[in-house]
Amino acid sequence: MEYQYFNNQKFCKYPGNVYWQNTSTTERMHRYVWEFYNGKIPVGYEVHHIDHNVDNNDISNLKLLTRAEHQRIHSEERTPEQLKAKQKIMDHAREYANKWHGSAQGHEWHKAQYESTKDRLFQIKTFTCQVCGEKFQSKKYEAKFCCPAHRAKYRRLMGLDCIVKTCPFCGKEFKTNRFKPSQTCSRNCGNALRKNKKNNSISE
Repeated sequence: MEYQYFNNQKFCKYPGNVYWQNTSTTERMHRYVWEFYNGKIPVGYEVHHIDHNVDNNDISNLKLLTRAEHQRIHSEERTPEQLKAKQKIMDHAREYANKWHGSAQGHEWHKAQYESTKDRLFQIKTFTCQVCGEKFQSKKYEAKFCCPAHRAKYRRLMGLDCIVKTCPFCGKEFKTNRFKPSQTCSRNCGNALRKNKKNNSISE
């Protein structure tokens, strides 16, 4: 198995994997390198390989993009034939990876990984909430929010759960939360729609 090294950390590309991963924490190398030079990756952002070579994890080849920007770049640069070829490769890699992880060698690797990381896995760590900025503690490997309410608030602020609807009164398109959708684009339209329904019911 081949290895790459950075900042005294050892990374390898396990069978079936596309990216290089830390042999102790399984963190991807391109993310580790970017954070080494720039600090924590913001929520909703990903690290892009500029030359599309995932083996080139030099900081000069790494660029921070939003998840949407990252997906758009890769989708625009691939032809339908390339997308089909990639899917075929991924299907084959997934099948190979499943067999390897279920093999005796794979079981030994998982056992060694657990033994080398179990102390860190159950260690209480301090994080900073992405919403309120307050410090909080968690046993999770990575935690971003101090409570479920702030996780939900972040999703609302980022529009992660938004859907587009058409106002039944004025015909204008508007965004609303899919878990608690508004029926109209504004309070005025809502009042007007209820008034129309009331007048129609009276006339009938």
